[in-house]
Amino acid sequence: MKLGVFGINWVGLCMTNLPGGLVPTWENSLEIGRLADQAGFEAIVPVSRWKSHVPGKPGHRSSKALETFTWAAAMAVSTRRAAVFATCHVAAFPPVLAAKQAATLDQISGGRFGLNVVAGWNAMEPGMFGVKMLMEHEQRYGQAASDERLEIVSVRLVVTAARSDTLAEQWLSQRWTPEPPVADQSREVIFTDAGKPLRTRIVWRPSLAVGARVEGPAVIEEPNATTLIHPGDVATVSDAGHLVINVELS
Repeated sequence: MKLGVFGINWVGLCMTNLPGGLVPTWENSLEIGRLADQAGFEAIVPVSRWKSHVPGKPGHRSSKALETFTWAAAMAVSTRRAAVFATCHVAAFPPVLAAKQAATLDQISGGRFGLNVVAGWNAMEPGMFGVKMLMEHEQRYGQAASDERLEIVSVRLVVTAARSDTLAEQWLSQRWTPEPPVADQSREVIFTDAGKPLRTRIVWRPSLAVGARVEGPAVIEEPNATTLIHPGDVATVSDAGHLVINVELS
């Protein structure tokens, strides 16, 4: 599973005029991006907006957004680890221009750049670039069919009830018992600079004992997950077998 932050160049996904809402200034966006990067989030993805999506209200909050390619360039040089994305409306950017911008941003970010390509949903925005929303889009994705009968062919029922046993709590409270030791390995891993991979320790998590410390750079592997420990960070195994990661803030 990958974790990231979304829409910090915009007003966020909460359309409210109450005090305390996100104001999409570069200073606010930068602060959130740096905090996410330091906390170990793996992606910073912006929203692409060109105008208000409320007809007749050009000053609506939805119109306030920082342009994503220039935003991504500044965010890339202000962070260390997270992948930084630009969001590209196909109606707004010719492919050659988008490719050139992406290649430049990939160099600026040291290989951390990603491109989020979207078709858009607000017909007013493609219209600003002389492009009309295709009727096929409405036919394929439209969900309103008020003049048609609806037939339910399958129903799934989920029942939630209190449990009387404590098996999960007992299992979670037991002290961690590791597997027999497995010899560490090492390999080259790219962290921030694609041209300078680091020799990295590869650790098998099920064999880590309580109190074991794994200093980055390291990769902790297990049957269903992989945990990346960046240079300067330290992972410690708790009494219950959890990995507690101390992230170096810089």
